[in-house]
Amino acid sequence: MRLGLVGASGDLAALARALRTAVRLSDRVVYLASDPGFDDVLAGWVGLLHAEGSLRERAAAVLDADATRLASAVAAELARRELLNVHSLSGASRAVEILLDRVVLLAADKTDLDEEDLLPASVIAFGRGEALVRRVGSRVFVAPGPPSASAGVAVLAEEPGGSSLTLTLFTADGAEVQSTALDLARAAKLRVQGAIG
Repeated sequence: MRLGLVGASGDLAALARALRTAVRLSDRVVYLASDPGFDDVLAGWVGLLHAEGSLRERAAAVLDADATRLASAVAAELARRELLNVHSLSGASRAVEILLDRVVLLAADKTDLDEEDLLPASVIAFGRGEALVRRVGSRVFVAPGPPSASAGVAVLAEEPGGSSLTLTLFTADGAEVQSTALDLARAAKLRVQGAIG
């Protein structure tokens, strides 16, 4: 599983580039904000993808199509399906994802979080603020930063069969900025028995 995270942005062109990058690099994408810009970008993509008519009309057009037309129709249909994996924090200040049995807490703004929110989380990702990756104790804080030529997209990728995630930061256009292995091994549980006299 690869989870793509996109930082908050008021620049629609940069946001569109960052979302496109995240879709290309991830299985699931979450825009770490709730604003009309995200809806506008997605509506634009939907409009472009549905310009060819209804599903019935598209299916009829490829029944007798040559290989080139058929390949184009399949690519367009796959692009439509990719949009089902693009989400935002619309109407919510936080959400939770699970990667490698670890809680990944997603928030628009880190100031909205309290101690109870942070307690079960191994990774805390937030959309507002400059790009950062910082370990604090057993937790990792991540901000993709606003989409730009230097930041905007973070991808958390599960390492197969391991206990770590790889976190990679990218620019809005898809250039890799930084990659870090996050060792999220569980802490040992200690049991104290007996009484103190």
